[in-house]
Amino acid sequence: MLRQMSSFTSKLITAYSYTYQHRAIVIRALFCWVIGVFLISTDELNNYDARLNIRGQQNFNNELVVVELDQKLFYNNELTSMKESSDISDNYYWDRSLWMEILETLLKANPKKIAVTLTFSESIGPLQPNKNEFALFSDDRIYWAAKNKSDLTTPSSWRDRSHLASFDLTKDEDGLLRRYMTSGNLPEVLAEYSGIAHSRLLNFRGKEVTNQKIKASDLINHKVSLKSLENKIIIIGLDKEEYLTPIGPLSRADLVAHIVDNISHNRWITRGYIYFYAVELLVVLLLTLYMIMQFPQSIAFVLVLWITTLQVALSIWVFDTFRIWLPIFSACIQIFSTWSIFIGYQANRIEQKNWQLQQEKNYLKELEQLKNNFVSLISHDLKTPIAKIQAIIDRLMTQNPQSQLFDDFKSLRFSSEELNKYIQSIIQVLRVESRDFKVNMQVGDINETIEEAVRQLLTLAKEKSIQIRTELEPMFSTEFDFILIKEVLINLIENAIKYTPEGGTILVRSAEAENEIRVEVHDNGNGIPEQEIEHIWGKFVRGKDQDLKTKGTGLGLYLVKYFIELHNGRVSIESLVGQGTKVSFTLPIEVPAELPEKENT
Repeated sequence: MLRQMSSFTSKLITAYSYTYQHRAIVIRALFCWVIGVFLISTDELNNYDARLNIRGQQNFNNELVVVELDQKLFYNNELTSMKESSDISDNYYWDRSLWMEILETLLKANPKKIAVTLTFSESIGPLQPNKNEFALFSDDRIYWAAKNKSDLTTPSSWRDRSHLASFDLTKDEDGLLRRYMTSGNLPEVLAEYSGIAHSRLLNFRGKEVTNQKIKASDLINHKVSLKSLENKIIIIGLDKEEYLTPIGPLSRADLVAHIVDNISHNRWITRGYIYFYAVELLVVLLLTLYMIMQFPQSIAFVLVLWITTLQVALSIWVFDTFRIWLPIFSACIQIFSTWSIFIGYQANRIEQKNWQLQQEKNYLKELEQLKNNFVSLISHDLKTPIAKIQAIIDRLMTQNPQSQLFDDFKSLRFSSEELNKYIQSIIQVLRVESRDFKVNMQVGDINETIEEAVRQLLTLAKEKSIQIRTELEPMFSTEFDFILIKEVLINLIENAIKYTPEGGTILVRSAEAENEIRVEVHDNGNGIPEQEIEHIWGKFVRGKDQDLKTKGTGLGLYLVKYFIELHNGRVSIESLVGQGTKVSFTLPIEVPAELPEKENT
């Protein structure tokens, strides 16, 4: 038990530590989430209306039939005083003989129920019905609407109040009717209903809930098949539009048809609890946040648009399929707020990082300058004493050619020359990596440059009895920095001499092909292991077994690659252990007027 508590405490501390370290992100995320949750309360009405209009007409309910009363049909009714009134009320449509004819015709069709949505006031008078009228108007299948159940208006109260139902609809503040209070009203007695009385959102399934609409005049004139009315719920009402709804104005009969359809098939729009929507918005927030933080801004923008589209599509699909309302407006505003806040946060972080990088760059630049100054100072300070040492050794060797110390002088002279070469290599690297280093283009013959480099190294080759052969293809004059190209050739040939055994052969070849000049240096030395070739062009890089065999700075091939790439050329190396090495470079014949600056490494 103690171990489990300790483990839980450890996890809790870890979670707290992580949250505290990322508190800037957590606080911003909570702020975006609060915005989304707060907007849920304002998201319902407009979003609800829009979705009903977007989806359009749904399937019709074939159980319902609407009978519309014609105004002209009731022109000669009993209430002559009402005919003269410009404000035509439901009482205008009271005519006992016409109602007897309409209801008798409908009852012959054996309907399930008949609902009269008109409410007649006491002004039609307490007329006493005869036997036939009483039997017809009090039929169990007929339900009469009234303003309230205590209404004693005829004919709805001729028998009793069991088939008298109130018809009271409450509108929202904007004047639209969206909800229905289930409390024993007229539409509820027409359909099977059970449940607690409360306000529910109506699921308007289109402008028409039924495709069976008939005129009362057609019914009386026997233009309607009574068989089509069998076992149907018949709703009698006026053909005038009285109620404003999210899908447009509806007549009282059409509105009752929608309510009956919702009750009989339980099609009400369900709105979840606030915590359900809060959890959904939290999931959307985390998904949006992940996209923003894990992907580049352009990709994240596309993904966030995809999340927004998915949220809208999911909300519409759930609304149409399962009749469940999911927020769109609040979710979209939350996604937009998250994008705006965290893109700004990331931009601020990037700006801070750029500032830090700039500071580090300045520091490294100063450090690099100090290093270059130090190396340059030391190199220049060493050149003078080395030159003096070489001059003294040369004088001693000239004055004492037969001395026993002659070999020692010779060895000392060779070592001082090696040291001088090291210093010159370092100075050269510092020079070419400086910002003011420029390539000086000249017109010349590369074959002449090759021959000059070979002549300069003949003495070194003779010391090891190495033969240098050339195969140079005649070429036209080209434009290069021939001082740098000569440095490249000297480094390559000198390397070949250094690693070729005594009595070996070195081949230098030039050729022109496909608007390029290709130069190759072959030797028959020991070769380079494959695993070392990819690192051979680096600064201060030498073979693992070369330190004991030959001397060098490891800067020669680095400078070769650097100089060739300054000319937009390429270098390559092929080597087999025990067979030799071929180092080659290619130069474009047409060099751009302005060569790109090469980044120093």
